[in-house]
Amino acid sequence: MRTWIVVAAAAAVVASATMVSVVTVLSDEAPPAGPGPAATRTGVQMRAPETRMPGEPFRIRGRASIEGASLTGLPVHLQRQEKESGEWVEVGSTDTRHHGTYSFPALTLDEVEGTSTFRTYVDPGALDDPVVSEPREVQLVPQTVGVLVQPRLIDPGTRPAPMSAAAARGVVTVSPARAGRPVEVYQRPPGSQEQWQPWESVETDAQGHAYFRAWEGGEYKAVAPAWHGVAEQTSLAGGLAGTPARTPTFLDEFDTFDPANWIDRPGQDVYGAGATTMCAKASPAARKVAGGVLALGVLPDPDAPEPCTQGDPENGPLQHVLQGHVQSTTFTQARGWFVARVKFQSGKGSYGAFWLSAEGYGRGSAETDIAEYTGASLWGDSITANWDADGSSFRSSPQRFRYPDPLVGREFPIGPRYQSAEDAYHVYAVHWTASGYDFYVDGNLVGSVQDQSAYNPGRVVLSNLVRDWNQENLRDLDTAAGQAAYVVKVDWVAVYEE
Repeated sequence: MRTWIVVAAAAAVVASATMVSVVTVLSDEAPPAGPGPAATRTGVQMRAPETRMPGEPFRIRGRASIEGASLTGLPVHLQRQEKESGEWVEVGSTDTRHHGTYSFPALTLDEVEGTSTFRTYVDPGALDDPVVSEPREVQLVPQTVGVLVQPRLIDPGTRPAPMSAAAARGVVTVSPARAGRPVEVYQRPPGSQEQWQPWESVETDAQGHAYFRAWEGGEYKAVAPAWHGVAEQTSLAGGLAGTPARTPTFLDEFDTFDPANWIDRPGQDVYGAGATTMCAKASPAARKVAGGVLALGVLPDPDAPEPCTQGDPENGPLQHVLQGHVQSTTFTQARGWFVARVKFQSGKGSYGAFWLSAEGYGRGSAETDIAEYTGASLWGDSITANWDADGSSFRSSPQRFRYPDPLVGREFPIGPRYQSAEDAYHVYAVHWTASGYDFYVDGNLVGSVQDQSAYNPGRVVLSNLVRDWNQENLRDLDTAAGQAAYVVKVDWVAVYEE
């Protein structure tokens, strides 16, 4: 009997890291033209996982169909291919159930068997020829467990605090990823031979990661206990000691306003500096340091009480406004961690920001707004991040996203429920790498931008800006209480190399 084999690649389905293969056999030659009996059509699908760890059970499932015949009780055979001879050896058999589905008992792979290739076939007897599925390889992969401690990124709270009070971000990575796998984290003094002490119990997410608070005075290891047939696995020790994440390349905890660290932003200290800031300028009168905090404010210019006529009349009546706007004096850095603990303003009409500004424009330069806050009463309690790299001297590639909105009350893997950006200090950070940017709030990843066009060093910028179009929202700047609503408080700033 002559057969026709058609592989329906378009019908392949990938779900939950499983591969599906479909092979269809058409028998009895091609169907004759005109009236007459139609050819029978048999198909078999097989699903198998792509990877498994030694001892980790898995099932091979699928569906068989035969046109014109009952779907229930159709024999299905499972075969494994011998590595040396290439021959197929039967592993087991079963019958189809409702709608032609089938499932074999759980299998496991061990170090002896290693990666294995399986296929299923259906023998419908006199109705058709035997039909074989596409073979599928189940790869045996070793499990690995790692611990990485990243800079101090975790310290939400309503009061100022020294940077030493911030916890570092501990990351456990278990591979291959299995959501919900329990992991025990242990701690001891760095470099010591003391007994490991239990630190925290965590579970992996769908990417195989779990998170914990870590401290400079400790090193950590992670133990993934035996789980679903997989043996226990332990990581090497990890900590801040001896890593770039321990010692900042730039640090200011604002005991004073240090001119060696900060300068009022050049070019922005005059009116008319930008198309949307014609009536506001950076001024030392709008910033001060007290109690270990840099306060960036907004206030009317006492030397220019008359209305500002430089702005767009469509923005309504405008006044001359002084604003806190500083940048690092000489420090620049390309890539690494840029971190600040900030409490944003509550009034609408200004927006606070922590950002990076490249030197000049052109190829390789970027503006990276790590966190911007416009006030809960304007656009909701949302933090936005903007990234704008000049990929060539003629093209700009802006990207913008909001942090999870709303943030208030949101539970993250690390830390307590999020309090409003204007009610509490939070640690905002960006991790700038060769492949792009990862944005964090209190040690929790909230967004990523993948792009490689920016590579020029950037300066750190802290600002509380008033755009002309937003002046209509300013309230009571002529009173102390009104001015207090427009203050961005920066507790500390730290930068680390990659």
